[in-house]
Amino acid sequence: MFYSHAIAICLYDADIALYLTNRAAARLELQKFLHAERDCSRAIGLVPMGQIPKAHYRLWLARSAQGKA
Repeated sequence: MFYSHAIAICLYDADIALYLTNRAAARLELQKFLHAERDCSRAIGLVPMGQIPKAHYRLWLARSAQGKA
C-alpha cells in the first residue's frame, strides 16, 4: 500500500523504479509472483540497463517461482 502510494506521487523514473523493485521484494515474500514479475519488468524498463541489478535478480526469482526460468 505504501509503495503504491509512493509510486503514484513520484516524479522521477529512477525513484519509481526503486519503489517498484522494493514492492516486488514485498510481493515475493507474499508469494505474489506474477505481481512481482510485473513490477520488476516495469522497473527495468524505466532506467538504463544495469542500473537496478536487484530488479533483474527479483525478476529471476519471480519467474523461477512460476516455473518460467
